[in-house]
Amino acid sequence: MKVTDIVEELSITDKMKSKVKLANIFGLISCAVFLTTGINNYFLGDPQSAIFLELLAMLSLLTLAVNFYFKPKTAFLYLFTIITAGVFFFDSYSGIDSGSYLYYFPLSLAVANMFDFKTKNDRIILISQLILIGILIFTNIITDHKIFENENLTIDQKNEMFNINMLISVICLVYFIFLIVSANVQKLLLLENIVNEESKLRNLEVEKNREKEILLAELQHRLKNNLSLMSSLLKLKLENVTDDNYSFAYKESIHAIHTVAQANHLQKFEEGKLIIPTEKYLKEVKLYWFQLFEDLPITGKININSETFFLNVKQAIPIGLIIHEIISIFWIQSIMNDLDRELIINVVKRKDKIQINVHSTILNLTKLDPKKEILIHALIEQIDAIAKEVSSEDFNIEIQDNISSPFLESEALFKK
Repeated sequence: MKVTDIVEELSITDKMKSKVKLANIFGLISCAVFLTTGINNYFLGDPQSAIFLELLAMLSLLTLAVNFYFKPKTAFLYLFTIITAGVFFFDSYSGIDSGSYLYYFPLSLAVANMFDFKTKNDRIILISQLILIGILIFTNIITDHKIFENENLTIDQKNEMFNINMLISVICLVYFIFLIVSANVQKLLLLENIVNEESKLRNLEVEKNREKEILLAELQHRLKNNLSLMSSLLKLKLENVTDDNYSFAYKESIHAIHTVAQANHLQKFEEGKLIIPTEKYLKEVKLYWFQLFEDLPITGKININSETFFLNVKQAIPIGLIIHEIISIFWIQSIMNDLDRELIINVVKRKDKIQINVHSTILNLTKLDPKKEILIHALIEQIDAIAKEVSSEDFNIEIQDNISSPFLESEALFKK
């Protein structure tokens, strides 16, 4: 929605409320003006005009009732008609010297403020009111203000009336100008607030789009790296393939691909980070291995245990492949030597460190296949981990937790 549309929508209800309020205010102001000038004329020795002014004051007060039972515009028309007729009468009754015509200025300003050119009815009402004021002014001019002239009024009385009328007219004029200016200021403040809100929303949308673009760049970058990694793994595995172990190498390659694919499947975008649930991921790695090699069972036991925490996607895939290679070595050794041995892999998080503790009853497990040992160490270096051989049965890997470091590579790509 555009700013102009929002302003227009908000201003419809606000205008209705303000117009109801203004109709009542104008009715009270005109009542007060007629009441004041009527009392003034009475003390000046003109009871005839004083009575008529008090009557107009009562009629002006009826604006509140008209405004309550009808539309605000009807109340304005009623009030402006009474004021216009009253000004016309006293402009002729007391003559031009009394200054009654001065009320035409705040009256014209009030009419223009209440009606605008947005609707056809408003245009008709506004023009007709201004034309009526013009006709009455013109009528008094061509009749020399003598239609309702009161010859009993002295020059001094007319001068006194002029001063009073001048003062009240200026007060009314200033008040109406104040109303217009304050209304415009409120509109400007409202518009400024809406523009600021829209600017914030636009900036937020830009930031969201930027995050999406970074995420897309990250995913593309990860896909390229993962495909390159799988290509290297398959190349290494195919170098060891003979007719005898073709089936094992083929299935092992499938499991390696599945390990990478499962990491991509489980990853989720949260607070600007691509993360993977470690426990669920490693369970899938183990489960799929047993599904693939159910025709090549072993007598040994494999246990993979993990605490519940999240891994940065940059670290999860190499960790999954390290565990894949360790299981592969253990499986091959168990089949070849028909050993009833045990492999236990524990993945835990300690403060800002992730530890992979490997325990195997097959001695020096990771050194039994030199090519796989090289591959495991290459994966360890890829995530800046530290490998430590505790004993012939235990092997530990310590990794710095990078869960709070999202988009390290894709940020650079995106900026380029």
